Amino acid sequence: MVPYQIDRTFSTNNTFNNPKKFANWFIYNSLLGSYLSDKPKDSIQALKDYQMYLAESYLDEKGKVILAQLLKIDEKKLPDELFVRWKDILLDEDKNDWKQIEKTLLQLGLLKENDR
Repeated sequence: MVPYQIDRTFSTNNTFNNPKKFANWFIYNSLLGSYLSDKPKDSIQALKDYQMYLAESYLDEKGKVILAQLLKIDEKKLPDELFVRWKDILLDEDKNDWKQIEKTLLQLGLLKENDR
């Protein structure tokens, strides 16, 4: 379970000041942990699903759509750069995190314009 604690170790997750921002960090940390885990996918899927369930209720409709698209992608095909950019998005002052994540997914070729 160490990968699920990585982002907390750097104490950057305390930059949230509302439930929506916390949910965005929670989703990021959950996907990062799942991505970095060396455990079989089935063994971590339940935890990831539970974390997504908890966080999803705080997302707006745009966030829910983008998250659903993101979850369709095989996480082993996700580039490291996605998580680096995503963390920068979470730390910036722009409040529209999911729109920025969608733009990043398009730029990295993980999402096509007609998938939107």
